[in-house]
Amino acid sequence: MNIPLNSVGVPVVQSGPTYRCFECGKPTKFRETFGKFLANPRNPSPLDKWADHIWYMTNVEPERCHCPKRVARLGDSITVLNLSGDRDLPNYDERLRHNIAEVKESLTRIMMCVPEHERKQDEATRLVYGLWQGDLTPPVAIEAIRALISNQTLPDAAAFLLHRAPVRVEIDLSV
Repeated sequence: MNIPLNSVGVPVVQSGPTYRCFECGKPTKFRETFGKFLANPRNPSPLDKWADHIWYMTNVEPERCHCPKRVARLGDSITVLNLSGDRDLPNYDERLRHNIAEVKESLTRIMMCVPEHERKQDEATRLVYGLWQGDLTPPVAIEAIRALISNQTLPDAAAFLLHRAPVRVEIDLSV
């Protein structure tokens, strides 16, 4: 797999479970609260169809960068997602068309760079990387490994780490 690098030496598509900021290269992870785009049932939008693929990142280190943190996600693979707001495109219909096209383009970029079988990490790998990155404490990681072996309920911290992405991903990129 030969994925091009951006100007700061970060791959334009990253396959987790660890990630780096696309603009400054600092370690980043999925936000625990509101990490995924939330569809609003009271104000539905055609963009809601893509909610499973729009995610938000945060810094791992206490020192924060101020880089955009919205990404397109397919399994454990991510790429930059540049959605427009009302300041960029005041016309709602134009903005919506642009944003849907951007999501499709970003997902296509992932599909072109990462083979399907490499887009999803197994649970044990995610636990090890979660421990290494500091998302899990050693006791929680040990408890989670034991739970995986015995098919028991995972601790909350580990459950979030392991089950935050859709297991099966089907995408219709048609208009």
